[in-house]
Amino acid sequence: MCILLWTEGVDKRCQHLQYWRVQAHSNVWSAHEAIRSRREQLGLSQAAVAQQLGVTKSLLSLVEAGKRQPSEEQITALSSLLNLPPDLLMLGAGRLPDDIRSVFEANAAAGVAAIRQRTEQHPTTYPNVPLDVPVPSSGQARKNCLANRIVVSKTSVYQRAHSYHTKVPPDAIVPFIKAFTRPGDTVFDPFCGSGMTGIAALLADRNALLSDVSIAAVHIARNYTRYCDPKAFAEALKTVARQMEPIVSWLYRPLGSSTLVEYTTWSDVYRCPSCRSQIVYWESMQKNGSVDGNRVACSACGKRFRKADLQWICERPVLTQTSSDSSRIDSHAPTVEELALIEESGKAPIP
Repeated sequence: MCILLWTEGVDKRCQHLQYWRVQAHSNVWSAHEAIRSRREQLGLSQAAVAQQLGVTKSLLSLVEAGKRQPSEEQITALSSLLNLPPDLLMLGAGRLPDDIRSVFEANAAAGVAAIRQRTEQHPTTYPNVPLDVPVPSSGQARKNCLANRIVVSKTSVYQRAHSYHTKVPPDAIVPFIKAFTRPGDTVFDPFCGSGMTGIAALLADRNALLSDVSIAAVHIARNYTRYCDPKAFAEALKTVARQMEPIVSWLYRPLGSSTLVEYTTWSDVYRCPSCRSQIVYWESMQKNGSVDGNRVACSACGKRFRKADLQWICERPVLTQTSSDSSRIDSHAPTVEELALIEESGKAPIP
């Protein structure tokens, strides 16, 4: 990093360094530039190199100008003649090296997943120390009385925008913040999860300092509580929705249906020790209302067994929740089309 010191002489040198860095970063490597540069460094003419490749001088001129791409045979010859790595020339010409190509031919989804894991594992960085250390305000904190019972709904936009385990609605946290702090105070949550305490603090006109050991939690909490331009967010959401629509429809919309599968409930399936019939745990629960003393009833023979004594066979989809254009969720047993969708999705590679 170059720090500008506003003193004569040092300032000019710093400006020169900044200019050099900009120039250095602007010189992006390209295969055609590397071929031309290496040929000139070796003192070879275009005619001599073209003769070695078995092509015309005009074709080599087009290659060096980036207007034509060399073939794999020509890349191999150029690599040997100019002492350039063949893999770089292959990539620069829009071709994959043999070992990489074999990966995509054998399992394209795995190749794409590996590349995305490398390129997307650090999409953004977060500070590991507070940017501003909050100082408690003078005076004692408020200690107002709280209601004996606080009842809130889990249908708020903050609650539904992103799922997270052990998530507490902000409306349930706001009364506590208002009771023990004053407007402008800072609320610290070192185990913030999805950031609901931070949202509650903002709703109560307080500041918040959030932290969590989970990178996913920090990412969710940060985007919940950080201001963004509503119009820019709406446009970005439209872009993501448009790009994801084919994948979402493929994975979650049954063929010939206008509904979208929101989620599917699966049940464990066990083997009855007595009659060897299958015991679908979900069906047993629905039929009997509950598990009697941790015992599961077989619908075929009627006998009851401890769940720990049953042999697990598999799991099976038992309930589908779908939505249409409205926000209403419909729950029903999986249809033939929905079961086919599950089977097809399970077979397909997901990059």
